Amino acid sequence: AQVARDFWRDPDGALLKGHRQLEEAIRVRAGISTEEATGGPARMYSLAFNGERPRLTWPDITKSEHSGRMNLFMGTLNAYRHVRAHRSQPASAKTQLGELLLLNHLFLLEAEACPSQLTSEDSQ
Repeated sequence: AQVARDFWRDPDGALLKGHRQLEEAIRVRAGISTEEATGGPARMYSLAFNGERPRLTWPDITKSEHSGRMNLFMGTLNAYRHVRAHRSQPASAKTQLGELLLLNHLFLLEAEACPSQLTSEDSQ
């Protein structure tokens, strides 16, 4: 909410802060230690959403839908967050607003994600 309130005053700063808040929310919800997250957000998103037994998933969706949602996180990271962190010239206001809406959607997906259920076989 604060990111949206600060957006027009400092779009670049608000978006960077929003990406960091999303990364931290996912790290905590997925039970990823700070040591595991040292590979950066790409490693953390992979630990949270990728693999045969991802730490976070969404109820009642197919593997294909899960893969698509995971790719939204990874694609946003590569297309916007990394570029923003290393760019000296800010994007246009139109592009920044689109990124804010996409970031908001990722927060909604994060809120809907549930910890994966491990069976007794998985925990052995």
